[in-house]
Amino acid sequence: LFKGLVIRQKMKIKFIVLSISIFLIAFVLLLAAYNVLKYTPELNIHRMRGAIGNQIYVSKDGHKESVFNAEGKLVKDPVNMGSYNYCHPFEEPVGHFLKDILPWLKWGNTRDDPTTFKERLSAYYKDLKIGLKLAIKYEL
Repeated sequence: LFKGLVIRQKMKIKFIVLSISIFLIAFVLLLAAYNVLKYTPELNIHRMRGAIGNQIYVSKDGHKESVFNAEGKLVKDPVNMGSYNYCHPFEEPVGHFLKDILPWLKWGNTRDDPTTFKERLSAYYKDLKIGLKLAIKYEL
């Protein structure tokens, strides 16, 4: 009877240690994702299909984006235009990714957006690589 209680107690301790380990790993991964997303610029996603001169501006509250071409004119085409952000890109980077970037990746900017998922993913991947490099530079 005593041996059985000892075994159960050891199993509970192992379970607690494992649970804490999983929590810590998840926390570290979330922190890493937060930092990478925080430093991920939205340059390439607004410079698709050859629009390399576009400049992106985000309002102070983070909700409104404006994109201007190399001549300083507001970009209104659905491929590269600015959009509304539900979450601030720098203050709430994980929320921004979940609520703003993922829907854009899936559906594009508007119903008239001719880009494919593959094009959007490729453009965002380029921005994400920049974010990873910057996070490593500034957070490690």
